[in-house]
Amino acid sequence: MADGHFSKVEREELIKIFPHDANERNKMELVIDDAEKDKNPIEFHAQRIKNYIYKDNKVFLEFIIAVLYKLAHVDHVFSSEEEKDIRKVAEIFEIKKPFLSRAFLFLKSKIGELKHA
Repeated sequence: MADGHFSKVEREELIKIFPHDANERNKMELVIDDAEKDKNPIEFHAQRIKNYIYKDNKVFLEFIIAVLYKLAHVDHVFSSEEEKDIRKVAEIFEIKKPFLSRAFLFLKSKIGELKHA
């Protein structure tokens, strides 16, 4: 949400990522609405997540980074602000550069596949 809002495409992608039933969709929409109104920086939320996730659950933290990259690319516009924000979160999560590079290259290849499809 580095550009200040969630686009319709980003909203739909978020909803697709997390399993839910029809009743939970409205709750998910409310969470997204709350996130749009939240004035706290991404670092604030990253630190809160890290505090609640045990250090031995690095896979879940990497999943969050992968989701952030996916959301940043879903609208086919990957801004430098989005990249900076994701890198800040990765730093807070203590996720090293090799994972970030692999995640970035993987998503870049997937976007290339979509353009050629």
